[in-house]
Amino acid sequence: MAEKKKGRIGRWFKEMGSELKKVIWAKPAAVLKQTGIVFAVVGFFILAVWLIDLGLSQVYQLLIRNLV
Repeated sequence: MAEKKKGRIGRWFKEMGSELKKVIWAKPAAVLKQTGIVFAVVGFFILAVWLIDLGLSQVYQLLIRNLV
């Protein structure tokens, strides 16, 4: 039973290796460019959410001051 499992696991790793050889990997320059784009978009959304939060908190504070 243990040998049968060993064979299946070994075959799985062998097949996985052959499948990974078929993958067309991206060039490092393309990966770097795309990573930069992702960071820029994430930074933009962080800034946008921060500004919206800041604006809404100011509106909230004005409403509270006028009601009290």
